[in-house]
Amino acid sequence: MPEKEKIIFEIKVPRENEYTPESAANLFSGFSKALSSTSVLQRFLGKQSDSLTLEIACHQQRIHFYAIVTEGLIPFFESQILGAYPLAVLSRVPEYLQNWKQGKIKVGQLVQSTSYYYPIKTYKDFTDVDSLAPILAVMSKAAENDLYLIQIVLQKADSGWQSTAQKAVSKGIIVSETERKPLPGENLIKQKIEEVGLKAGIRLAASSDQILNSLAGALATLGRGDGNSLVFQKPSLFNKNKLKKALFARSPSYTPRFQFFSTSELATIWHLPGETVKIPNIAWGRSVLTEAPENLPVAINLTDEQKEGINFFAKTEHKNSLAIFGIKKNDRRRHIYSVGKSGTG
Repeated sequence: MPEKEKIIFEIKVPRENEYTPESAANLFSGFSKALSSTSVLQRFLGKQSDSLTLEIACHQQRIHFYAIVTEGLIPFFESQILGAYPLAVLSRVPEYLQNWKQGKIKVGQLVQSTSYYYPIKTYKDFTDVDSLAPILAVMSKAAENDLYLIQIVLQKADSGWQSTAQKAVSKGIIVSETERKPLPGENLIKQKIEEVGLKAGIRLAASSDQILNSLAGALATLGRGDGNSLVFQKPSLFNKNKLKKALFARSPSYTPRFQFFSTSELATIWHLPGETVKIPNIAWGRSVLTEAPENLPVAINLTDEQKEGINFFAKTEHKNSLAIFGIKKNDRRRHIYSVGKSGTG
């Protein structure tokens, strides 16, 4: 079946913000409710589950945060992003990966080192540093023609992923008919399955093997000795083109079958940076939105004579209203004049 058209959004937040990875955890929780799954018959007929892709990419020495969604998911996606990140600016952008196909892009994927029951480190384990900082620090060293990409393709998790893990905890390790030992790290498993989760394929791409390995090494810092870790896996010669095709198409194909992450784990790997991230070449948003003053003057009620005393220099639309910005002549103070409904006055 043909792939649905996908829309690419770049997401920017202002440098001065107080967002934490917990904002992204709420975002992923919302995604888990929006994405739909497919039945066995639908999969047999070639229908894929809904998917949503999040990316962190560095090209032309700038670090960008992207989300790729199908047209039908856009209203929900926008509401979720702005609910979690009210100051975020979403911009539709053209397909930037198209140019990457011309070069010899190196690809690989990250897979869980042990059963999905066990978690990797989450942002809650990072007290003094943002969990993304080591990863973005690697990207910040990019030369002019270097390319870096972390791609996370999300699907709805199988309905029984939590109950299966709970059964394993309850069963434990059977030593004899009368003796049972608890699973190692069973408390970690319980903590993970208390949250909702998503199925996720995590792909890496870069312009050289050296860059690819450094990116994989930075993500390896999220591993925990008593839990899970992310192991870098290069595709075999036979599967290399399959993985590349899935990566460029943002397709969920080639995702490991049993690879489920909790919302906290996913928020650790992908979240919009806060002011504590001191990385110089992040593409930040440039404007901060604030509430309009209560005594906002209304230009539509001004006389022509009054309007002649104002130098209008900018306008913006918000919620079907048009605001015009101006400075009174012979007055250094700025004033905002609202013209009411768009297209009026």
